[in-house]
Amino acid sequence: MIELVRDARSTAGTHGTFELAGRTWHSLEQPDLGNKPFHSCVPQGEYDLRPFTSPKYGECFIMVNEDLNVYEFEDSPGRPDSGRYLCLFVHKGNFVRNFQGCVGAGRSFLEDRDMITATKTACLEVNAAVRDEGSFKLQISHEFE
Repeated sequence: MIELVRDARSTAGTHGTFELAGRTWHSLEQPDLGNKPFHSCVPQGEYDLRPFTSPKYGECFIMVNEDLNVYEFEDSPGRPDSGRYLCLFVHKGNFVRNFQGCVGAGRSFLEDRDMITATKTACLEVNAAVRDEGSFKLQISHEFE
């Protein structure tokens, strides 16, 4: 299982780290806005990661946990109008504005600029490591209240 631990948050965004295959990456997401679709980070909890090819970002994974109101697609069976969908793990982008309810991965976090770096390479590394690891499970937790 992959564990993403969020360690900082602000009104601008949410930052964390995760380890896989002996490597560590930094994450960046939208701020916590109560699971508001396309404007908030996803709630903490356990997610299934399902392979997906994004027309914009290429190979990645979709985070799914229907109990947390996070679905695979807009037309997923049982998804209420308020249900989130297409929450991607991970895709490239340096700034919070690049992630609309998705998780970005980078090699480092520049706190003074609130950005992650080397995201294209990091995402390729993470996606390969997830496939190699093979559990396709993600646990998101907070180190803050």
